[in-house]
Amino acid sequence: MSLIKIINSEHSAEFGQLINDIKANVLSYLEARQKAQKERMIIIGKIAEYKSSYPQRSKEHRALTTAMNEEGWSQDVISNNLLAYKEYKRLFNSHSDWHPLAEAASISHLVVIARSTGTGLGYDSLKYFKKYKSLPSIKAMRGYLGGFFDKQFQPKFKSALGHNKGEVFEMPVNDGKFLIHQDSTDIDYEKIQPTQEKLIQELKLIVEQIDNDKVFVDDVLRSQLEPIQHQLKILSDLAKPRSPKPKYI
Repeated sequence: MSLIKIINSEHSAEFGQLINDIKANVLSYLEARQKAQKERMIIIGKIAEYKSSYPQRSKEHRALTTAMNEEGWSQDVISNNLLAYKEYKRLFNSHSDWHPLAEAASISHLVVIARSTGTGLGYDSLKYFKKYKSLPSIKAMRGYLGGFFDKQFQPKFKSALGHNKGEVFEMPVNDGKFLIHQDSTDIDYEKIQPTQEKLIQELKLIVEQIDNDKVFVDDVLRSQLEPIQHQLKILSDLAKPRSPKPKYI
């Protein structure tokens, strides 16, 4: 359970006293963390641009690489932040309608949008942002790309997947508001991923709700399965019981 969920949940009087004591600290920490992640992204992006502009300066490149390593930024961290930075700049080089979305997006949001080339995720996220003044949760974005969530980022299989718009907390900062995305402030490698057992349980619930007869006669639905036919074939093979190994005496 996230810190914001704990703060907003019902609790005993004694626990409530603790929550009141730390609430301001929690909000300050979450705000600082989200800002720090955005600053790290910009640092990594500008370093990459410098290296690209001056490829001959190997000594400086090594110094910058060493500095990032000493900050504890792994190659995965650098790679994901660079992808996010490129998407951040692309949005700012687009129509001004995209600029507020680029500012509000967490690193995770930017990474998912950057990897959604050829889909309507970016456009539908912008529509969602204009309506709700926040972005969809990372879970909803991934569900959208997987075909499990619609263009309003609502689950198509509500009994199988509970939907949460994402824990977004608005706190005042000076004259504006600062949005804290509780399920999307950390990028993939920094988050605890669901276990394989949980994913299989969710898959079973979804598969049980799919009407095979309807999909068979609907070319549009069938076409949505084509990009994952290889994965489905592998899962089908995995689902087959293993033949018992012969025992030799």
